[in-house]
Amino acid sequence: MRIAQKDLDQGMEGNGEDEERPLVESENALRQVRCFVQPPASDYTGLPPRKITIVDENENRRDTMVGPYMEGANLRLFCDVHGGKPAPMVSWYRNDRFVTNRTTMPNSGVTRSEIVVQNLSRDDVHSVLTCNATNNNRSIPLSSSVRVDMRCLINACTWTARVISRTPKLLQQILWGFNSLIDNLAHPTISQ
Repeated sequence: MRIAQKDLDQGMEGNGEDEERPLVESENALRQVRCFVQPPASDYTGLPPRKITIVDENENRRDTMVGPYMEGANLRLFCDVHGGKPAPMVSWYRNDRFVTNRTTMPNSGVTRSEIVVQNLSRDDVHSVLTCNATNNNRSIPLSSSVRVDMRCLINACTWTARVISRTPKLLQQILWGFNSLIDNLAHPTISQ
């Protein structure tokens, strides 16, 4: 920063030369102070990404929830980022933990990243998958998240129920009433 001090009688135009003198405080002096600030040299002409979209393997847009997936299935999602110069870096997170940042450019102006979660388990129920995109450190990254919905199987093959009142028929009727809610329910072993 350069500070130039000129007497008012020189006017705003001055003589074309900025005379630099130390500032002096005086009650009788009327001075004009000009401050010249030059911005740092910057040739950055980048543009931040403008839109982020999560799609499933059938190219269906997903905004909040994906699934429901069956336990043991594989999940595959894509994050499409539109715009950005230079091309943005796209990263996937699973419950706020980094997973991958591999990207491709299938279309002009679109950067795509893929996440694959194999063999979904009960630990994946309601997990959050987040896609972030940025191409500089001057703007806030674009972000989109989805929650994983799952249907878990209940393994009833080895389930044993103890019937105290000796009414196994009633217990069987109750269990078969839940059959519409439980996939692959086998006949439970009933011991008396």
